Amino acid sequence: MKTETLDTLANLGSKATAAGATTSVVGTFLLNNAIGVFGALIALIGLLINVHYKRKASKRRDIELALNTRATEQALELQRVEAAQKVAERALRMDLMRAGVDVGPPPSDLAPLTAVPTSGGPEDDDER
Repeated sequence: MKTETLDTLANLGSKATAAGATTSVVGTFLLNNAIGVFGALIALIGLLINVHYKRKASKRRDIELALNTRATEQALELQRVEAAQKVAERALRMDLMRAGVDVGPPPSDLAPLTAVPTSGGPEDDDER
């Protein structure tokens, strides 16, 4: 059940508790023991309903919190990995540029690192 439904049922239990308590008090004032006992039973049943559905709602909230926490941790880990990849790619580009390889700028942030071929490589030897 949804958490809102559980809360609604718990509120219904609270109302039954209040109705039972009221009936118990009225029965006591009327000096009719049967009405007083009946009201006390209704109050007890309402209290048990309230406690049951509040516990269910609490467990559901705990599960939702755990799932949300796990999803947040996974998203943060993904961001850390992406940041580390960007740092590694930047370091590789810098090393290649220091070695004299023309890597050129990446076409976008999502582009993989590819070296631009330079003249004088093994491909040029085959053409001569």
